Amino acid sequence: TTTAAVASHLPLPPSILVFPPPPKWRAHSPCFSLSLSTCPSRASPSRHTHSLAAGVRARAAADPAFAYKLAVECGLDAAIIVCVNAGARGWDWRRLGGDAEFVLSQVAVSLLNDFALVYLLAPTVPVGAATAAAAAAAAVTGLGFSAALRSRLAALPSHVLARGPYPLSARAARFAARAAQYGAVGFSMGVLGSSLVAGLTAVREAADPAWVPPPTRQSVLGTGVGWCWFMSTSSNVRYNLVNGAEDALYGAAAAGSVPGLVPRVGSVALRLANNVAGARGWLATARALKLEQPRLSRAEREAGLTA
Repeated sequence: TTTAAVASHLPLPPSILVFPPPPKWRAHSPCFSLSLSTCPSRASPSRHTHSLAAGVRARAAADPAFAYKLAVECGLDAAIIVCVNAGARGWDWRRLGGDAEFVLSQVAVSLLNDFALVYLLAPTVPVGAATAAAAAAAAVTGLGFSAALRSRLAALPSHVLARGPYPLSARAARFAARAAQYGAVGFSMGVLGSSLVAGLTAVREAADPAWVPPPTRQSVLGTGVGWCWFMSTSSNVRYNLVNGAEDALYGAAAAGSVPGLVPRVGSVALRLANNVAGARGWLATARALKLEQPRLSRAEREAGLTA
């Protein structure tokens, strides 16, 4: 989701694996919930895996283009990361290979983020539930909310511009709920990404005294807070717009107004433009928050220790 962030050695935008509710909780519209709220602390990893797989199946059933959109988002991001890293190294593929661990960590964190961004805004359908209303009402059980609040959360659209007779208040509530979710995603992946960069840099310096690390470093907590703000605001707006535009394109294709190829090409163009806009936006945010700090050289650090 960010491009220029790679060139400046900033960790790429995050994404936590936000596990969907257990199968019996699935609903037409994803509720405002995070995995830590919906799953008992003693739940086994296999249960989480099953729930995640069930959530993916539900979204694929609700939107036949879900897998395509996910593949486009992840594929574009991975290609951009590799190209920007190669360009930052003068298109020297040997240098790129020498820093493979950094590139792969950036790709891994970014793909987790992409998955969460696409997954959270995708609609779902009830699987094995008696009615959509019953599934929606059950979608937020276990959160400690009142029955009335659970019903309201379950009735929200999957994204702000989702088709349907949703009132403005419901769309505003969805935006606020997504802001909270995206903020959690951003903070988690900001911390993970910056921690990976710091850890890999320390290991590389210890293993190879001749290696020159990036000239700047980032605060782990500060980067997490920065990504929390950026994802809850900029990413939230942009991805809601992308999903709304895609819905319009796929709806037009379903109605026969445009060829079926148009929404697929449009999805690539929309998500590529969104990646570029996100990259520029993040770099501006990072500069405003002064997240990059000069890194002391090895000699300066050693002199400080001996002083």
